[in-house]
Amino acid sequence: MKNFKKIMFGVCAVMIMLVTPLFLVGCGGSSSDDDDNPWGLVNAGQLILATSADFPPFQSINDAGEYVGIDIDIAAAIADALGLELVVQNMDFAGVLLSLHTGQSDIVLSGMTITEARRAGADFTIPYFNSGQVLITHVNNNRLDGMNADQIRAAMAGQRIGAVAGQTGYDHAIALTGASNVQVFTDNITMMTAIQNGIIDYSIQGAVASHGLVANNPNLQVVNVALTDEQYGAAVRQGNTELLWQVNRVLSTMMLNGELADIFANHGISL
Repeated sequence: MKNFKKIMFGVCAVMIMLVTPLFLVGCGGSSSDDDDNPWGLVNAGQLILATSADFPPFQSINDAGEYVGIDIDIAAAIADALGLELVVQNMDFAGVLLSLHTGQSDIVLSGMTITEARRAGADFTIPYFNSGQVLITHVNNNRLDGMNADQIRAAMAGQRIGAVAGQTGYDHAIALTGASNVQVFTDNITMMTAIQNGIIDYSIQGAVASHGLVANNPNLQVVNVALTDEQYGAAVRQGNTELLWQVNRVLSTMMLNGELADIFANHGISL
């Protein structure tokens, strides 16, 4: 994570240079036609978060029925900094970006990798986490032991891989084994059950989330070799530059003052 820290400090420095003049201009008056809702929120006074709460430690539901995780804590910090009430909307991962377009949410924080394809339909913040994709498999499946990333890619040809609809893992799974060998799931929990029951041989997920998914599944293991290099970001409705700027401002501050690192540390991750 050391290289990621250096990247983030550079990003934060650029953000400060960019946002300071904008903030000073903004003090003269709102650029929005609606002074009660200058950031284009679905409901004034609320920040509605779209997330798929099946991706620990980034977002999940605890035994008390509460939304918990890194992304939930980040969203809460953003809402607090902006003086807004956080409202969580839980849905299948495939629907989180769509919810921005349909006016159901203001922001997406869902362990989402920033990609050019996703940028075509939403505006992404500065990245807040770097996470390569790894494989999850049954604890008795040791055929990939001792292999490096290139050897694993070669060995995955023809293997049965699960992927969640809309996640970047789906594209990686197709590249590894071919579309005919990829089974699509709506959520991670069902996919983990499919591995345990021998319906599929592997799934592919972000490294940190993979360890979270197998933590309570003693029949599963992580193949701890990163196959990709990816960055997570928050997303807002395309063209909502006011909200995007505000969220980037808060994220930059959280990175510089250590609040973001503290959130990750509270979930057992060192940035």
